[in-house]
Amino acid sequence: MAEKTHQRISDYIKTFVSEKKTEQGEPTIAVTEAASALAFYYEKIRNAMEYQDDHLIRQSAIRRILGRRMLFSMLPADIARSLVYELVRSRYLSNNTVPMSMISRVEQILSSYLGVLKSMKQQRILTDKRQEWLLHMTSCALDELFVPMRAEEGLVQMMSDVLEPSVAKSFPKLDDRIKKSQLMIAVYRILLRPNSTRLNYFLLKQGFPQWSNGGMIDVDARAKEVPDIMNRIASAINYELNSRLQSSFRRFRIAFIVLHTIVKQRGGKVFDDPEALEESVRKVCEKMYATQRQRLYSRAVRAFIYIFLTKMVIGFAVEIPYDRLTVHHVKMQPLLINLLFPPCVLAAIAFSVRLPNTANTNEIVQAISEIAYEGMPQKVFVAQKISLRRRNVALATFFNIIYGIISVFSIGVFAWILRRLDFNIASGLILFFFLSLVMFFGITLRRLIRDLVILKTRESFFWLFVGQFFDPIMRLGQWLAFRISRINILVFVFDIIIELPFQALVEITEEWFTFLKEKKDDLEHR
Repeated sequence: MAEKTHQRISDYIKTFVSEKKTEQGEPTIAVTEAASALAFYYEKIRNAMEYQDDHLIRQSAIRRILGRRMLFSMLPADIARSLVYELVRSRYLSNNTVPMSMISRVEQILSSYLGVLKSMKQQRILTDKRQEWLLHMTSCALDELFVPMRAEEGLVQMMSDVLEPSVAKSFPKLDDRIKKSQLMIAVYRILLRPNSTRLNYFLLKQGFPQWSNGGMIDVDARAKEVPDIMNRIASAINYELNSRLQSSFRRFRIAFIVLHTIVKQRGGKVFDDPEALEESVRKVCEKMYATQRQRLYSRAVRAFIYIFLTKMVIGFAVEIPYDRLTVHHVKMQPLLINLLFPPCVLAAIAFSVRLPNTANTNEIVQAISEIAYEGMPQKVFVAQKISLRRRNVALATFFNIIYGIISVFSIGVFAWILRRLDFNIASGLILFFFLSLVMFFGITLRRLIRDLVILKTRESFFWLFVGQFFDPIMRLGQWLAFRISRINILVFVFDIIIELPFQALVEITEEWFTFLKEKKDDLEHR
């Protein structure tokens, strides 16, 4: 076993052990099942309003709850208790497992971050953007307090160490700090699939360790740092190298995810026997292939719900009145196409995906052996030469013009087909928007299976040629999914009109059942 990697795996195993340790005999937070059921199913419906990956939902909920609680109180003690109880009721945290001391730890973090917020306001350097950034960082700090990411970030470090020779070989003249930072950003994105908030917080911890502990003493000094920190983090994220490294190293992700799973299940002893390790790798791969297919179908259903609830209902509210206003009757053919075609496309994409074959599993076995053992022939992690693609201005301008022409042509053909099918402007725009969303979600769904593939793959000329005509539609879908969600009317309705009174009802329900239990206990002890 390679000495450095062996130590990394040993340290990695220790992170799992440390995360399982809890204070014995300490009282835990308990909520009633009735109130928990109400809060849980509400959150299920609310989360369907915004399409996002499962591992980001809890942090997003913390940010939302934090913003709502701050409308009524800026006192960390008040917010901490209500926040933790609400997360337990909503089953983001397990009932009867969170120690009561967690509330004071949450209060400490809130005191630090809200103290910085208050100081920035007093120094008159607080803008809406900076306030939103601070609140997002607060939600990430709290999320990692509840569910630490030491093991995951240890995996990021290990993958960075394995891939570092390729970066060193490709960019010998680049500053070592920049190379290390860009590699860490690329690997973090590859392995953990963060949103921009999560990535910002990771870089905040890495580059500014004084922010990573819960008890920042000098909040005035931290407040002055915020504008510069935000700019430096944004510059690091936007630096072109990390995107290039992502595309070069993305296929290696599955090897480290399988390694993570094996260590989590069996610990470090499995590495003592190469044959046992290979058997474990093959079993984990088979299970991952099957699980990922189920996740694909589940995500397809969620994507359909997201499109239907947030866009389809609004679409029909526009399309039917528009038909009655312009032609005095409802055109059934466009209406039915709008109803059926996007879900059918989504289903076709989901069911057409093929699972990886045995050759892929063999490559994963080889990759993990190279990570784990010293002296293994480097067949997978061969140091490769990576270059930044820089086109001259004239060629880039020419390509952009050609791409623009293709985009206009694609949209024109699509509009002509819809016109032949008797679509009007309203129904045509609705179908175009829904179809673009579906095609973008289709890409994210296919990525679930592509993430399992470590073998090098090349796109055929036919699909590259055909894909360029659909690319403008998919890019529009990406824009709709991540931009229009910010002005999602249903989200606004849930967060402002429904959530405030509903959470009050849940808390009253909680208090009522607690009151009844106290009465019952009092009766039994008389």
